[in-house]
Amino acid sequence: MNISHYISHKLCNYMVKNNIIDSEKIEFYLYCYDFVFDLIIFNASILIIGCILHVPVLALLYIITITPTKMMAGGAHASSRETCSFISYFTAIMALLVIKIPVIYIPNQFLFIAFTCSIISIVILTPIDTPNRRLDVSKKSILKKYCIMYCLFLFILFILLYFLYFKQGVFLMTICVIIIAINQYIGIITNKLSGDKAC
Repeated sequence: MNISHYISHKLCNYMVKNNIIDSEKIEFYLYCYDFVFDLIIFNASILIIGCILHVPVLALLYIITITPTKMMAGGAHASSRETCSFISYFTAIMALLVIKIPVIYIPNQFLFIAFTCSIISIVILTPIDTPNRRLDVSKKSILKKYCIMYCLFLFILFILLYFLYFKQGVFLMTICVIIIAINQYIGIITNKLSGDKAC
């Protein structure tokens, strides 16, 4: 996100200028601050959008479901920062708009099966890395372990909402895990097309 990139550059340049950090390590700080500010700004803006659309609770549920899971699961990456931001916001806004459509005619059993199959698929495939950001075996193992634990939490939350008859919440969580699973498969296909064998 350009805003987070700008803020982290300003902050790191200030820290170097005032001898708070070593100029030789500025790239590490830039990456970390950019990552943190990107998360904060994106999630805060999704909450604001949720408030504008009168679905703040569902916006929070979207963030809880998709953000941590996607970070652990991996998958396809956009070719540029701008494209990534566009896809992320477009996906979030569309998900929050779709759940405003009456979903009473979608069978609960279908949502349960779709959610469960997607969660299992995500856990099995996690993590999908990329040729330019390779993960070693130990990092893959750690990510898979965390993903299993977080997906278990999501499954419990889904079941809770399911039995509380919170149909929109159940529908939204199902949309989120389907998006993540599809993104993983796109990542696998992209890696194969680029000639990468270890995805």
